[in-house]
Amino acid sequence: MNKIHKDILDSILYSYNSYKAKEISGRWIRYNQLKQYLGNFKNSNQIEIRKIGESFEGRDIDLIKIGKGKIKVFFWSQMHGDESTSTRAIMDLLNFLNAEDENEHIRDEILSNVTLFIIPMLNPDGAEKFNRRNSQLIDINRDAVTQKSPEAKILYQTKLEIEPNFGFNLHDQSSGYSAGRNYKSSTISLLAPSVNYKGTITPEIETAIKLIISIKNDLDEFIPGHIARYDDEFEPRAFGDNFSKEKMCTILIEAGGWHKDPQREYVRKIYFTTLIKALLVIADQSYSNEDPAAYKELPENKENLFELILRNVTINNSQNPYTIDIAIKHDDLIDLDHQQVLTKGIVADIGDLSTFYGYEEPDMNGYQLILPKHFENSDNKKIDIEELLHRGIAFVKHNSQNDKSWTNDAMNYYVNTKPDNNLAIDSYANFFLAKKDKIEFAVINGFLIDLTQKLEFKGNGINFD
Repeated sequence: MNKIHKDILDSILYSYNSYKAKEISGRWIRYNQLKQYLGNFKNSNQIEIRKIGESFEGRDIDLIKIGKGKIKVFFWSQMHGDESTSTRAIMDLLNFLNAEDENEHIRDEILSNVTLFIIPMLNPDGAEKFNRRNSQLIDINRDAVTQKSPEAKILYQTKLEIEPNFGFNLHDQSSGYSAGRNYKSSTISLLAPSVNYKGTITPEIETAIKLIISIKNDLDEFIPGHIARYDDEFEPRAFGDNFSKEKMCTILIEAGGWHKDPQREYVRKIYFTTLIKALLVIADQSYSNEDPAAYKELPENKENLFELILRNVTINNSQNPYTIDIAIKHDDLIDLDHQQVLTKGIVADIGDLSTFYGYEEPDMNGYQLILPKHFENSDNKKIDIEELLHRGIAFVKHNSQNDKSWTNDAMNYYVNTKPDNNLAIDSYANFFLAKKDKIEFAVINGFLIDLTQKLEFKGNGINFD
């Protein structure tokens, strides 16, 4: 660990709220939001912004330039439209680099040695719909060779124009990844992309590896055990791999999950820290002192983490009761009309799940699974949700059609067809857990509720029709 950098990062994080772009929050960041926020820098003496092209649907793609150093660093973000954590962190980074405060010496260290180029939103069409792909349904990160998408052409041409020394491919990944085979989420995952299937280590890849180790060493102070090495299998269609082949030192950064951070606002803060650290070690070239052998010691990114695993649940629906584990994952529920990302709680696996982990893993030994009931509220009278939950009711029928596919209540609603109430793989996670015939826990749309406590629900239910 670099003690000087650790002290610098501590100072910056202490002041983080003064740099955070509070108007840019939540996982769904739209094109107009970003354009409006970038307008804050139009009078900046530090930051230049220019249009470098248009998306397939005609939205501007901008390039930001800041700094006057000889080392050229290139960030590109949100090539997948539903991966916004890095875009938010970049806005925070711009605020930091444009500020005037007690951290001026840090900014001077970076900006006198580095010229930073940023594409903050490569896929604005996908961002508009919270879609991974562009409006041609092309995955831009699999279009580096054929370049059928205008966005891919823009990225490649910008790289040729800049001739950067370092390139950072900035992404999000599922919250289901852990840093090795354990319960610790892979909050930041790092990779030096390959140049071939053999995994040949070129001088540029070795530099990227040293830089990754330097980043990891300081991040360990903030999120110990939550940093992983991304899958390094060669992908001949991807930009990172192709840029590495073209002798650019390339680093992939993936933002992952953190417990009880569904909008990734804490992860955003860590991502901001990661970018600052990268720029610092590039500016002073201290990464060159790292041992590349430490790269292989980084825990691998493993997809074996669920939002919730209920351990040792008793199933009593036969003459021979048995116990199982039940894993629940939280998928995205996209509300296009209201521009929100919510949750679909899904039963992901059932059985012996001893080789998997959960953000939460309550031991339900002695608790029996109770399938949920339906309740008809034909008169649309005010209902007592807590009382219904204690009765094992997870679905309420009512007469008024809601224009939203979700509800803030700890309850699911329907108008016509009764939702399925069976326990099955890939079904919505709605059931109850009882001890000695008394219901003590509810699982509503994948959210675990302790009914022995006052009802507090921080999640969403589903409006089925």
